[in-house]
Amino acid sequence: IGIVYLVENAQQFWSELEDVLHFPRDMVPTLSQLDAALRRALTLCATYHELYLQTPVLMSQACTLVLDSELFAFHSERMCEILLDDIQAATDPHMQYIFYQILLHYGRRGRVSGAMGGRGDFFGTPKRWQTVLPLLIDHVRVDVDDVTFDTLPEDADCEFGVPGAPVLITIEARLRSLSVKLLYEVCRVQCFSLQDLRIFPSSFIDYLFDLVEDTRNMRTESFNYAIINLIVALNEQFMVACLKSVPSSTVNSSPVPTPKPVRKYSLDTASCDATENRVLAVLTRRLGTSKTFGENVVFMLNRAKHTSEDLTSQLLLLKVLYLLFTTKGTEDFFYTNDLCVLVDVFLRELSELMEMEEDSSVLESLRHTYLRVLHPLMANTQLRDVPYKRIELARLLETVIRRDGRGGARAAGHTTRRLAERCLNGKWCTGLRSPPPPAETFMREAPTTDFLSIEQQQHLLLTSRSMDNLAA
Repeated sequence: IGIVYLVENAQQFWSELEDVLHFPRDMVPTLSQLDAALRRALTLCATYHELYLQTPVLMSQACTLVLDSELFAFHSERMCEILLDDIQAATDPHMQYIFYQILLHYGRRGRVSGAMGGRGDFFGTPKRWQTVLPLLIDHVRVDVDDVTFDTLPEDADCEFGVPGAPVLITIEARLRSLSVKLLYEVCRVQCFSLQDLRIFPSSFIDYLFDLVEDTRNMRTESFNYAIINLIVALNEQFMVACLKSVPSSTVNSSPVPTPKPVRKYSLDTASCDATENRVLAVLTRRLGTSKTFGENVVFMLNRAKHTSEDLTSQLLLLKVLYLLFTTKGTEDFFYTNDLCVLVDVFLRELSELMEMEEDSSVLESLRHTYLRVLHPLMANTQLRDVPYKRIELARLLETVIRRDGRGGARAAGHTTRRLAERCLNGKWCTGLRSPPPPAETFMREAPTTDFLSIEQQQHLLLTSRSMDNLAA
């Protein structure tokens, strides 16, 4: 760009950034002037981010200044194209870091506000990210010395350090963490084909599981949890892509659950198949070596709140649990103590979800998901022989079935009651059911398409059918 900035303090940095992004009122900037202003702002941030943008709060403030400027207010498409094009040629890791920060903040802002025509519109454009995904994967696979993570105080109030503290984390580690977040945002909203998913080979997925184990002793779990979120988002992609490759004639759409055992993924027949779920295949090969992954999946479910982000995360985590509990050889993946914690989580979450009055398709989907996963959890894992809180579960499920809207309570939907009934019909519940009231009837209906719905993703129906086929 030809401009060298000499900034001596934070006040001067913020003043310079505002000046770069501001145009006089009587000036109508040309496109080349707009492009130059963006590149100057990014260069300034890249040069001084280690001094003045150390914390997520400060970085967010800088990104907000850029995104609120005239550059993005009126020329966002052009600015994004410049960023995505310049990333291809950028060799300075500090510039790459700022590029990715702007893209992440821009995408998340549009997703929350709906300003870009719907959830994930920016992250969900395949052509836009086609050339960026390999770069992000390369950043994730960079060997990073993680010792610096563990030198931070336990009460650090940001991801890598505290305000005013020396910058201990390398730029490579920052890029790795940021790339994991971007990959997750893209993977949870796009609808990849099996061919598209070749960019995520088994070796990369295996590396992600290694990262989960290698980062278990970090003072903050944020990076560890971010990797797990990426893994479960990739699992979602493989589930949908595998379903799309199955001929429609093989789909079981029986409206009434059959007494047959839950249909399971067979890795013996699918491991060499084009429809292979590589996340599940890798995890199956790693039995006994992914202890941290299992523990933190339970922790993440246990700590999840009813925010939009956590609701999405819960749905993705529950899908992995379902596959583990219904796949031959992985039913006993979790330790019994972890399974007992899961039962406690299911009791709490189902109770709270049933009491929520708001009419939300996401919450309804979450109710169905918990009930669908509860069935194999109790029937296929060690809990089939360990009578942990069976009575409490049976009483809760009976309460769900009998919620008909009378007495001021929110009525349970037909699908919710059908799924609860299926759980109660399991062997684990033998002898625990209360006698039914006289003339009580229970109506069954065909499976709905809301099971794997994640806030109106484009592949809502496919995602729903992927689980219905397995659970039928």
